[in-house]
Amino acid sequence: MRLLFVPTLALLFAGCAHRASEVRPLTPVAVPDVFQASAATTAVVPHWLTTFADPTLDSLVREAWAANPDLRATAARLAQAEARATQAGAARLPSVSAEFGATRTRSNPDLGAGAQTRYSTEYNAGLGVAWEIDVWGRLAAGSRAEGAEAIAARTDLEAAHRALAAQVARAWYRLAHDRLRLALIEDFRRSSAITEKLLSQRFADGKSPAVDVRAARADLARAEVDVRDRQRVLAQSSRALETLLGRYPAAELAAAEDLPPPPPSLPAGLPSDLLLRRPDLRAAATRLIAADERLAGAEADLLPRLSLTASGGTRSDALRNLTDPDFLVWTLIGNLTQPLFEGGRRLAVVDEREARVRELAASWATAAITALREVEDALAASDAQRDTLPRMQTSAEESQAVVRLLQERYAAGLGDGLTLLREQRTALSRRIELLNLRLDQLLTRIDLHQALGGDVVANQRSVEDDAITRDREVKP
Repeated sequence: MRLLFVPTLALLFAGCAHRASEVRPLTPVAVPDVFQASAATTAVVPHWLTTFADPTLDSLVREAWAANPDLRATAARLAQAEARATQAGAARLPSVSAEFGATRTRSNPDLGAGAQTRYSTEYNAGLGVAWEIDVWGRLAAGSRAEGAEAIAARTDLEAAHRALAAQVARAWYRLAHDRLRLALIEDFRRSSAITEKLLSQRFADGKSPAVDVRAARADLARAEVDVRDRQRVLAQSSRALETLLGRYPAAELAAAEDLPPPPPSLPAGLPSDLLLRRPDLRAAATRLIAADERLAGAEADLLPRLSLTASGGTRSDALRNLTDPDFLVWTLIGNLTQPLFEGGRRLAVVDEREARVRELAASWATAAITALREVEDALAASDAQRDTLPRMQTSAEESQAVVRLLQERYAAGLGDGLTLLREQRTALSRRIELLNLRLDQLLTRIDLHQALGGDVVANQRSVEDDAITRDREVKP
């Protein structure tokens, strides 16, 4: 009966071993049926990178996925989380070990004739088993917590792929923008040089005042400075993109010839779906579940622990007897341990983990509201930019037309040089504003895709698996 007591006790308590997580991240605010900035409720564009129809961008994104060090670090963190989950699961299973030993002993017994030195040798071989029976579910809760952390780490890798694709796209189009802006400044410099030469000639002929010439020279000098500044900015943009690609930042990456038009209008989908689709929100919710499981483990740690230890094998002073069952020995030990006084340490652990659950729940609510705001902001910005673009195009074209008319009038001896110089600067400013707006449209579209949490490419999961494989193949 005594041999059956401990196993029976374990079975009796087994029904209390599971505590399911009760934490469910709730919507922090009342979510409308559609986003306020858009009435569209159709499905989100699934593979947004393809909507830009830019093969070079696609190849750059895949190069970054293969070589970016930050992405490899994220894959390595996933491997760590998976290893911790395996460790936590293994703690629920019995630990089995094999042993073989030999003991050589010297003794000096006094048998009446003084100390007599004796030597003896003992051999042993056997198996040992140790098992903590998870009566209250402490180990199970720890295993579930680490499993949730591994799922969150996998979601982090998914989010990292999407974020890196967006970073590369932004850097690629900024590089093209900087190249085009440099071209505008160089064009302005050439135009300023022509105007300065014309005004200088007219001044020499006594047909223009000195103030016109000095103003023209000031514009030309400023244009020379701007060209150098924009060349530096262009090189910086190239190096920034090369860094994302995992290349040496040599500023050798060539920019695109032009900025593409933005893709067609984007359906935003349902706000409620966003909270389930965004990988960062899913990871935050999963970590909230993991925190609740750790709280369950801390609560279970207040209760007694039940463990079994068993060992068996043979022991003899002759090596040949280790396989003889007549020399069999075994031990079975059951322990029920309940801490009585630790200065409130375990209760403090419970309090800490309860506070951690509350913290992560509040953080999830903040992240969810922020995600909804990001979509609303991007949708509103996209609508405003779409309405502004034709007006900006008209403004830039008309300013260029004004400059051409003034140049013709000035060549005919009509008008004044200061007006021509002022309108040249205005035309440049408006062309730059138009170029900036075209870039902002592309960046806003990228921001919107990222805010909506859509996939980058069709085979997103296989891309992430490739990243994990590359991480495990990297040798230190």
